Amino acid sequence: MYQPHYRLGFLRYLLLIWMCSCALLASAHPDLNSRQHHLEQLQQTTGQADWIFAKAMLYADSDHPGLALEVLKTLTDKTVTDPKSNFRMARLYLRLKQPDLARKYLLNHFKKFPNAQPDITISTHILLAEIAVRQQHPQTAVNHLNQALMLNPELPAHLYVLTIRAMSMANYAATEVFETLKTGLIHHPGYLPLLELNIQQAMTYSDPCIIDQAIEQLLKQYPRHPNWQNNSGRSTR
Repeated sequence: MYQPHYRLGFLRYLLLIWMCSCALLASAHPDLNSRQHHLEQLQQTTGQADWIFAKAMLYADSDHPGLALEVLKTLTDKTVTDPKSNFRMARLYLRLKQPDLARKYLLNHFKKFPNAQPDITISTHILLAEIAVRQQHPQTAVNHLNQALMLNPELPAHLYVLTIRAMSMANYAATEVFETLKTGLIHHPGYLPLLELNIQQAMTYSDPCIIDQAIEQLLKQYPRHPNWQNNSGRSTR
């Protein structure tokens, strides 16, 4: 029976989510001097809290974590009074490689802001999933990714892939993995990694019909796929 190499694939997709997080946290200003100039302009146009967050992020992105932490000390729980500020604190602490403090603020979100905008709640679940996969807690990652996908099933397709990898690491039943694959392919029918995972998962069954259906689903989107265009099922591989 074919056994997919879930662990290697899972680590690949940890890299994916890490790249997404870095893109989220990175600043558009490449060097410290230009970013300080930008910060001075920002101080004139934003509130005090926004300016402090921007200054802390500048130091964090410029590899000055000590200075960033000093800036953050000027913020208090009274300052972090809205979902946006709470989420920014979590992002900053994650950027400063303090995942436990980041997790504290992220979990705070659900207690303090139960009626927050869905986008912030979704982002909170995704960052909590990122922390969970870094700390090798795939079950926790699955829980948060599922919550995010329930709030918005049309989130980027790679999050479905990450969820499936985490489910496999957490030893979910094949039927549950298939349900997640099915939902992902409804919203992203042409996403090749999902289609390939669908075939891999089908191969864990002994039913050739299930395998054929998965291959046909891929060939419908990629009729000239080099691995499958001349095959109709596992029996002909």
